[in-house]
Amino acid sequence: LRQICAATGISDVWCAPKSLVVECLQASTFEVPAGWELDDLIRMLDARDSNVVTEEDFAFLDRWKPPEWMVVGPDQGVMARFLKEVDARYENRVLAWRKLFDKSASNCVTYWDFVNAAHELRFTGPVHTVWRTLDDNCSGILTLGELDPAADEVLATFKRWAERVFGTITACFEAMDADQSGSLTYREFKQACLQHSYVG
Repeated sequence: LRQICAATGISDVWCAPKSLVVECLQASTFEVPAGWELDDLIRMLDARDSNVVTEEDFAFLDRWKPPEWMVVGPDQGVMARFLKEVDARYENRVLAWRKLFDKSASNCVTYWDFVNAAHELRFTGPVHTVWRTLDDNCSGILTLGELDPAADEVLATFKRWAERVFGTITACFEAMDADQSGSLTYREFKQACLQHSYVG
């Protein structure tokens, strides 16, 4: 950046026009994350929307402390090891989701929820790397669909069917609970699904 400014006659390197900062970054080894452009980065740094990036704008990055999962890349091997431990403890990942990860039944898990779950699981690997691999869109929120896409689709298919046939999930349960016991055995559930033509 200093070299580019000097070559263009700008004496104050820390008041560089955006276009020069972009040129500097393009000439460096910096790789823009997929889906983003250098212009996006410059707009984030230009706090005054003045088309100029100052030393203060760069200093912001020194003070900013991103979550640790934001500064690592995905690692399929580490994630596989984590999921193997989950699968060893729970019969399926939906049970793991409900009993370990999403204890508040909010249908989404924060990073710190996930860290607590990993500690409960006594996982000794890099939890932030597992999170980064599962949260592949870097939303900062984990869903069942990211933990187990296949199971998520099965549940979504049943939910769509139940709402189409009965109107609501509650009405579906009430229709299946013929003896009004407030619960369904696996046999009762299977028979009710067949009776109401649910094929999955």
